[in-house]
Amino acid sequence: MILDATCQLDYECSTSISAVFMLRPRSGWAQWIMKESFHLQPRVPVVEFDDLYGNLCQRLVIPRGRLHLSVEYRADVADGVDVDLMAPILPVEQLPTEVMHYLLPSRYCPSDQLGKLALQVAGNSPRTYLRVARIRTWIHRNVTYQPGASHSSTSARAYA
Repeated sequence: MILDATCQLDYECSTSISAVFMLRPRSGWAQWIMKESFHLQPRVPVVEFDDLYGNLCQRLVIPRGRLHLSVEYRADVADGVDVDLMAPILPVEQLPTEVMHYLLPSRYCPSDQLGKLALQVAGNSPRTYLRVARIRTWIHRNVTYQPGASHSSTSARAYA
């Protein structure tokens, strides 16, 4: 399936501000980026780096005044995702070391505070991917994107 995505951000600042954006997706096993454009007006220096998760990050200083940023992408992605609802959930001690940091609490997802809700949502489902699917379905049904409803300190705990 071919997906087209666009994003436009406009800033008006009374002073210059350091910023980091994550607006450039990578090609990989799940997607191929066929076309991309990244435009800044006015043009300012951008330094790109990889974060700890392998995301491409764009570091820049938003100048005093106005900045317009626009990105456009075309990606080739699979039409669906292969899922085995009965695939077992691995115990933490069997997970590869390189994925352990994904289980740690973060400022946006305090996983150490969401366990009770996850157990309520998962119910008595078997310890398989079906449990994960139930949590994903709950999020889809109960969390709505509302522009302006959150800020840089809002976490998933607000929905618990």
